Amino acid sequence: MQIPAIRFKQWLKEWDQYDYEISAHRRRPEPHIYLFSMKAADLRRISDVYRRRRDGDVAEGIQRRRDESRTARIQRYVKYGYPYGDLRADQNREEFASLRKPGWLPTAIVVNILRPGDQRHGQTINAEHVITIKKGFGSPYTLVIPSIDSLSQSQLPPLEVIDGQHRLWAFEETDSESPVPDDFELPVVAYHGLDIAWQAYLFWSINVWSTIRATGSLFVSLG
Repeated sequence: MQIPAIRFKQWLKEWDQYDYEISAHRRRPEPHIYLFSMKAADLRRISDVYRRRRDGDVAEGIQRRRDESRTARIQRYVKYGYPYGDLRADQNREEFASLRKPGWLPTAIVVNILRPGDQRHGQTINAEHVITIKKGFGSPYTLVIPSIDSLSQSQLPPLEVIDGQHRLWAFEETDSESPVPDDFELPVVAYHGLDIAWQAYLFWSINVWSTIRATGSLFVSLG
């Protein structure tokens, strides 16, 4: 499978002087990020959502625990929008049909593309599972994704989900009597070879720092 992608740069020259330490899982990040879209089913199939796990002083995995109610709510939202998706079961009647709306998900799933040789939990990604990034002649970049039908527990998927795991779980067919069609596409922002400590920092910046509101005399306005 080949996915066209846009590559953009987010890097300042001041960042060249910052501390990057491989032993602390903070190797120097790549300056470019990729933007593309993918069918939810395909994205779910080639990614894994790592739950936080500690091995000594090493933390691998920065995701929240799975919340089944949250996953189900997102699924209902996608199918019926708001407020119909939030109605109680006894309120799902035809008289409320006018409350149904499209359940758009424009916010990107944030992932990391593993590089050859990357390790997680003592396992190394198989060379045949690595995603290749190619540059065309005057065209967008292309992600060449290997054919992966299923992965065993001992095999690493080529993508790590940094943010957006509950949105992906909402598309699991086994979790619903009427799943969302698997051709529903999601926007994806992808880092390449982003170390674990930076993933944790990015998750925090998305879910904590960006939600700061007025507290006392401090007011942070995020545009």
